[in-house]
Amino acid sequence: MSTREKLDRIEELSKDKVPYYKYAFHNPYNYSLLGGVAAASLLTGNWWLGIVGLGMEALWMVFGPDSKLLRSKVFDPHHQGLLDEKARAERQAQLRLLPADDVLRFEKLERRAAEIADLSHKNTRLSDGLMREELAKTGKLLEAFLELLQSSARYKKYLATVDADEIDRDMRRFQRAVDSEEDDDRRRLAAQNLSVLEKRRERISELHRFVEKARGQLDLMENTFELLRDQVVSMTSPSELGGQLDDLIDGVEAVRSTAREAASFLESVAQ
Repeated sequence: MSTREKLDRIEELSKDKVPYYKYAFHNPYNYSLLGGVAAASLLTGNWWLGIVGLGMEALWMVFGPDSKLLRSKVFDPHHQGLLDEKARAERQAQLRLLPADDVLRFEKLERRAAEIADLSHKNTRLSDGLMREELAKTGKLLEAFLELLQSSARYKKYLATVDADEIDRDMRRFQRAVDSEEDDDRRRLAAQNLSVLEKRRERISELHRFVEKARGQLDLMENTFELLRDQVVSMTSPSELGGQLDDLIDGVEAVRSTAREAASFLESVAQ
């Protein structure tokens, strides 16, 4: 099966809604049972075999999907595997849109997260159960890191197309017109143009500030992951890890808020 076909099959997956009946029916073992019974019935001419097979299938579809054991041991792991596959495919698609240097930064941070997890498991003073909850935060931070890389790349690309000096020259020209124009209509139009340019200049300054904030936050995330890799071997409590990760998450959310405002500006420019 091609990658595109796999993506099509898992496109509608939901983390909170597991299609147990679908998994109970669409699996190799069930197909083998149905195919085997059908083949045996046709080859032997014993139609009762087919009836028995259909009866077994009906019982399976009634009781199999609701089995707590099967859900926990078979269906839920299978569903999570598909979700992970979907996440990996989406992440690879996002990475392909980034500059090569940004891809290398993300892949390096991803390796650091894996190393932190591995070292934490080797630290016998840390509870695996509690650490699992804290380590889940590294996954969220990886997603945030990728999001900030994407936003930064997008805004830097846009800013490269903007001639700030030209905007400043136009602002000075319209300011002179506002100050010296005797015709009321021309002066009013000049004032309106000046107002629009002032807003645009401020938005562009905000984009520059966001790029600087994002760069600083990305650096902080990388440096914190490096520090955690050094510290985790001697930690005695999961809260030591979780506290630092929580601080990172708070910082990321603040930068994300700025990113959303910047995105609104770009959307308004595109319209």
